[in-house]
Amino acid sequence: MSIALTLDQLIAFYQNNQSLILTAIAVLLYIAYYRKYAFYICHQVRKKLHKKKIGKTVPYYPNGWFVVARSHELKPKDVKHVAVCGQNFVVFRGTDGKAYALDAYCAHMGANLGVGGEVTYGNCV
Repeated sequence: MSIALTLDQLIAFYQNNQSLILTAIAVLLYIAYYRKYAFYICHQVRKKLHKKKIGKTVPYYPNGWFVVARSHELKPKDVKHVAVCGQNFVVFRGTDGKAYALDAYCAHMGANLGVGGEVTYGNCV
């Protein structure tokens, strides 16, 4: 029993299974690339994480209080649109006298509540 194949048999096998062979080659190349560079990439990430000092960078989120409106500017049932720090807010005072701040855009329709919005049902815009 001979394992040797002729050139014609190899060409016929390749033509019949071309997509399978190309997929297998792509998978093998991906595995070889990943094994070669995975250690290097993971090692670099670990080095960067250990070098980073806590408190040296600006946080990814605002961690403070920002003035969006003064209390005396809002009368009862008054609605204002305010843009602060690249965000849009609607600021209003309910009938109970408390001031509220919300995202300016309605979650359902996408309308800006600060433009033409009214306080109804006590504390709803």
